Amino acid sequence: MTFFKISCALLILFLSPLFVFNIGDAFAMFDTPSSITFIDKERLYYPSSTSPQVTVLTIPSISIGTQTDRLLVASISLDNQGDVGAIKVNSVQFQGGAGCTVPANSQNFTSVSGAIANNTAGDVRTEIWYLLAPPQNQDCTTIVTLDKPVGRAGNLGASAVARTVFYSGVHQVTPIDLAASNTNGVANTTPTVSLTPGANSTQIIFDTLSTTSSTLPSVGADQIRYNRSSTPAFPTVSSAWSAAYSYQNGTGADPQPAAVMSYTSGNSFWAISAIMINSCDIGNSCSVAASGSSSGSNDKNGSCHGDCSPPTLGIDKNNKRVVTNGFAFNQNPVDAELYFTPYPLITAYVGEENTIDLRIYENDGPTNLAHVAIAFGLGHGETFTESNAVINWDRSFDGKETVSITDPYNVLDNVRVNATDVDCDDVGSKCTHLIFYHTFRAPLEFNMVATNIWDQDRNAWQNYFNHGLQVVGESLNPPNIHSGIYKGKIYQLTEVEKNKSVDDDGNTWTFDYGIWNKDYVDVKKTDRPLVNADKIWAINYVLNEDSVDDTYDAYNYDRYHVEFPIQKEYQIILAENLLEEMCPKCFDDSFEEIDDISYYEFEESLKRYDDSEFVSTIEYEAEMAEELLEEMMSSFYPGIIFEENDFS
Repeated sequence: MTFFKISCALLILFLSPLFVFNIGDAFAMFDTPSSITFIDKERLYYPSSTSPQVTVLTIPSISIGTQTDRLLVASISLDNQGDVGAIKVNSVQFQGGAGCTVPANSQNFTSVSGAIANNTAGDVRTEIWYLLAPPQNQDCTTIVTLDKPVGRAGNLGASAVARTVFYSGVHQVTPIDLAASNTNGVANTTPTVSLTPGANSTQIIFDTLSTTSSTLPSVGADQIRYNRSSTPAFPTVSSAWSAAYSYQNGTGADPQPAAVMSYTSGNSFWAISAIMINSCDIGNSCSVAASGSSSGSNDKNGSCHGDCSPPTLGIDKNNKRVVTNGFAFNQNPVDAELYFTPYPLITAYVGEENTIDLRIYENDGPTNLAHVAIAFGLGHGETFTESNAVINWDRSFDGKETVSITDPYNVLDNVRVNATDVDCDDVGSKCTHLIFYHTFRAPLEFNMVATNIWDQDRNAWQNYFNHGLQVVGESLNPPNIHSGIYKGKIYQLTEVEKNKSVDDDGNTWTFDYGIWNKDYVDVKKTDRPLVNADKIWAINYVLNEDSVDDTYDAYNYDRYHVEFPIQKEYQIILAENLLEEMCPKCFDDSFEEIDDISYYEFEESLKRYDDSEFVSTIEYEAEMAEELLEEMMSSFYPGIIFEENDFS
């Protein structure tokens, strides 16, 4: 008993009956100048272990834009180890899909007869087909029809992998120069096929491999791997299977040496097919790309390969206008320039719905548009990434659309995006029309609006519109609350405006360099009891309702002043009020006995210079000090005569 599989390039996880991958590997640049440019590739893996039996495989859609000299290659790797017998490809067609208007049975691939390898010893098979000049601006699937079913049948089964690879810059008269295939009758570890090209460095060689080994194949030294996969043995069958496909460039020698496409695999039976693709550089047959529609670059320094043109709201990379009225806020359109677009200041109001209309041209067709984002509130000198209010629209390779926002300060509300395809009158092609519906919950600090757009190949471009958009009105958001500790005390700050807050004590705080700082308060020294309500009442009561200002002099009376008894009286009242405030229970006890406290009087004091005995003592001590100083100086300086008044 045997079963059947088709090879693929990524490591396979048997988790569902159908695996669809959008391959995005990095590719090496051409060693020598060539117009052949890789654009895209897709793959369908149909495993025997979990998939129902089918005879039709649908490879995910490839977007064909306005590239020139196009070629679409399909490779199919098969493992014929099922009990259904040898399985082969009946037909391959480019048709079907949401973005496809190609009539059924009108775009049929051609089988490369020299690129069919069928190994009867190991029951593995490879085939290569091609479609020359697939129609422009189409996003179609590729339909592969088999003569017998693949999938699971009880404990047996057959597997399949089908791939499509899209190139531009290919010779349109002789796209395939050579083809070759090879198999082995005795198991070994080196699947190999060779072609002998002419003296042309602008050719590339494409191959596909299927083996009965579960070891992942490794490519030869001159090859560049697209992808590979490995599959363990299926239920009751002891054999396993792996596959890969790769390419290599011409060498430029005259004549060129044989191009050997080789792999290192486990000891196995294998089948390998290869084709040599001609560049349109041969005979200078390359078509002239329409302005604004070129997709890909073949510059000698290798700066870009594949689709290198970003989507645009107005002007393409050749400074040609391809979209009119590409940007509009609330039905106020403007022709977008290459980077910066002057735009009159438009006023929007908090709580009211607004719209931004974008008309976007993508040279590979609307379905190749992957990401569109709008940023609000940018200031002078700021870039897109500095915005705190961003709406993002994304579309995956399989057409799934998602909308997300970047809005840390909650200024956006009721966001939704509507996407449709419309005619671009400037280029006679299709554009994507996006309408961003949104409502502002709060004003924005600055006014500039920016867009950031890229396609499935990550070719990106930004546009800026200024003066832009002014949002006015009272914020619908509750004030922001911040908590923190300052000098050991917990504060709760309520924002009253941008970078300004007030705490529970009424103190203002300013947000500066990432820290809330308490604002300086000019401290005015005030008699604390004076601001006490009880004290104010006492002062007014004693002074017959005179103003507090009029009582200032009362604090400067001495006890001999005629007003001193009045001052004493209201100080007693104040003291009682303050004491009751600080110690309510202190009045529970009587302190009347304080008037019975004993006292005694000091003797009458005498000034020291009025005391004759004290004065005599001072004079005596002064005479003694003078004599001592004279003796000391004489001993220090013998022979020196001092004047009498030197020590006075």
